[in-house]
Amino acid sequence: MNGATRKASLSAEELRRAFDANFAAPPARRIEDIEQFLALRIGGTAYALPVLDISGYSAARPIVAIPSPIPELLGLAGVRGTLLPVYSLEALLGSPVGSEPPRWFVQCKDTDPVALGFSIFEGHLDLPRSEIRATTGGEDAARHVRRLLRADDEVRAVIDVASVLKAIRERVAALESSKEP
Repeated sequence: MNGATRKASLSAEELRRAFDANFAAPPARRIEDIEQFLALRIGGTAYALPVLDISGYSAARPIVAIPSPIPELLGLAGVRGTLLPVYSLEALLGSPVGSEPPRWFVQCKDTDPVALGFSIFEGHLDLPRSEIRATTGGEDAARHVRRLLRADDEVRAVIDVASVLKAIRERVAALESSKEP
């Protein structure tokens, strides 16, 4: 037997072992069992924002303030070529708004394009759905929280983006109906 034949047979043996080892190992976690989040902090509270509920996030852009009776509305900003109303996520969750403008924007998936601004972005989370639990809503920030998750020995409230957007629409609708004669 020459060296080339021996080398090829060793490679085949190694491939056979690797193939068998794949079936002996526990199955890899399926992608559909994983949910992705952005980790952020608002008013000292750890939150998570589902990635599926947003169409993008970026460093904040300059915000042009506009007069509005809605205190959560920070103004307008150009995000990815679109002029969007920017709302303070801190204010919408019941926390006081800081004196500094937000450092981050998330653009929500919705028929009405909206950006939510916040200051502290802590990273990305990929978690198995088994680490996420349902909860009941309450007042203030809890009204926009339907689930909790545990990541890195810390419990995070999962922001229900649909609930936040519904609250914005209700505020705007109430304002518009109060203007009608």
